Amino acid sequence: MRKFAKYISCLGAAGLIILSGCSLDEELRQQIGDDKASEFGSGGSTSSYQALLGAAYNDLQGFMSLDRAFALQNVASDELIVPTRATNWGDGGKWRALHAHRWNADHQYIKDTFYDLMAGVYDATQVLGIEEATTQAVAEAKFLRGFYLFHTIDLFGQFPIREPNSDPLALPEVYTGETAINFVIKDVEEALPNLPNGPTVGIANKDAAHMLLAKLYLNRGTFLDRANPTFPEADMDKVIEHTTAIMESGHYSLADKYFDAFRPDNGQISTEVIFSRENKRGIGQTVGAGVQSRWFATLHYSMNPGGWNGFATLGEFYDKFSNNDIRKSYEDPEVKALGGPKLGFLLGQQYNKDGVALKDASGNPVSFLKDVNLVERGTTLDFAGIRVVKYTPDYSNNGAYLYAPDNDYVLFRYGDVVLMRAEALLRNGESAQALTLVNELRAKRIEPDDAFGALTFENLLDERGRELYWEGWRRQDQIRFGTFLNERRTKPLSDPKYLVYPIPNAQITVNPNLTQNPGY
Repeated sequence: MRKFAKYISCLGAAGLIILSGCSLDEELRQQIGDDKASEFGSGGSTSSYQALLGAAYNDLQGFMSLDRAFALQNVASDELIVPTRATNWGDGGKWRALHAHRWNADHQYIKDTFYDLMAGVYDATQVLGIEEATTQAVAEAKFLRGFYLFHTIDLFGQFPIREPNSDPLALPEVYTGETAINFVIKDVEEALPNLPNGPTVGIANKDAAHMLLAKLYLNRGTFLDRANPTFPEADMDKVIEHTTAIMESGHYSLADKYFDAFRPDNGQISTEVIFSRENKRGIGQTVGAGVQSRWFATLHYSMNPGGWNGFATLGEFYDKFSNNDIRKSYEDPEVKALGGPKLGFLLGQQYNKDGVALKDASGNPVSFLKDVNLVERGTTLDFAGIRVVKYTPDYSNNGAYLYAPDNDYVLFRYGDVVLMRAEALLRNGESAQALTLVNELRAKRIEPDDAFGALTFENLLDERGRELYWEGWRRQDQIRFGTFLNERRTKPLSDPKYLVYPIPNAQITVNPNLTQNPGY
């Protein structure tokens, strides 16, 4: 595959060293300088909280990267596959190991994801130790710390933590299970009243805090026992409480145009985006770690824009969509006029803006095939797999910003709120109310309307897949609904140890308080 740059912030690097329990020695000073190393060791300069808060927000860039949390959450699920195409996208078998559930504690993308999450935790925690930080800045930092820790619990089941202004040479305490979940809930509950009202662009707000709390309560019983999730009525009541707060705020609604949430100007026009990583047109994003990687990773070289011809979805996932579902395929007139692809899923022959069939450099038709394997060889290897375009490429200024687009990266979205509330109601036995909510969403996405006659856990999971594909929730959803380990055409039945990722071996070496997850 074409190589892409990996994003690592200096502040994040310093944070991981401290969080891991390494000494503030030559390694740290080489990375950030003597003055900054002393500042971090003392808990941060009293004048630096704005810079540190900015760093904590900037750490969200890791969620845009192809080979961080996005890979762990999506490639390991049933909605995304990265086939090795001859020698392209081989990458030492890293992608294949994720999809086939054959990873170990030395897998590079697992190590990098843990690193990035801890960098975000560190930067947010540093803000909390600065007396001059405003009440809102502290609230934003607590929310961000909670956001990173939520994902750490989801992926790894535990996290190391050191409160601000504590001894930088002491090993961080490690929280697991109920203690870990309650720590995050407390952070976010304390943050909520001091956050700004939504909607906001790129800034944490009260609605984002309500959504994070809803996520925590919805998944609490799963995080405590992934093999046998439970859904206590009290937890589901909390999900209903927090989703109700968002839905009754009047700030959001289901969009008439589904893909507006992913356009270059989504921060300004979408009625669904609750929390996002803001991107500004023309401001640098490293190629593999920016939102633009979402279209480059999947599109063929001969398309506009020319992509890296890698990521695809599985035919079985594609078949969950009806043909009149706007989320499956949408031809945006503006994109078509510029020679761009349809939005959604790309299957079969692709065309340019004049309706002429596209061909590759060798004269072969650019026609994507439904079947795809983990290793592709032969004459069709470049075309195996249905492609997915969720974010609209930014063609502004004659394509000058395709590598630095204006699309904000969506982290929380209103469609998810509706489906979380429906799930909590269904698990509490309120199936009629849950069905109404899901059918209201489907009425916005499917023309003509195709309402469910009854709501089951199976068709609710499928609906979450249709609504939220490639947004980073599929693995978590499959674990909660009990389908993650199941056999599928591209992988056998999985060992239960794969319900959680291993702690990277390097982290256990520097912080013995961390305990390796069972089976690794």
